[in-house]
Amino acid sequence: MARRFTDRAVFDGETLTGTWTAPDGATAVTVKLSDGAKNAEVAATANGDGTWTATATAETLAGFSGATRWIVYATTASGTEAIACGAVYIRPLVSRYRAVVAAVETALQNYGNNPNKTITVGELSITYKDYADLLSILAYWRRRAEEDETGQQPKANGPKFMKVRFV
Repeated sequence: MARRFTDRAVFDGETLTGTWTAPDGATAVTVKLSDGAKNAEVAATANGDGTWTATATAETLAGFSGATRWIVYATTASGTEAIACGAVYIRPLVSRYRAVVAAVETALQNYGNNPNKTITVGELSITYKDYADLLSILAYWRRRAEEDETGQQPKANGPKFMKVRFV
């Protein structure tokens, strides 16, 4: 899926594209990307109407993560000047919760062979009572993974009550 450079966030594996108006006499337009650990340059192509279009492919964006700054430079006879800048957040395509989902699915398959009724993934330890409990745990972590991968915030489930005690 192609996204614009002006989008706030993209997933790893997507492409970024943008079109900018360059100063008269521009001979080249370059987009420079940097996330602090990795740098890349993407050359733009002229559209013939004074605008230039650049596309950062999934291969170009591979290895970038987190806040990634981009700056568009135009080269003219008098030198190089910045014509646009911004930032985009590159999110990993696979949620960190997918490892928990895989572990819970494995526990479901081996339900009769696990007398401890405990799942451990890294520092996270999950204890369950029975098969139904394991199914609800699986649903919970699948929801968390989906929310993380799509960038959606969890939905509030009804009103929240706050207990107040005056002393």
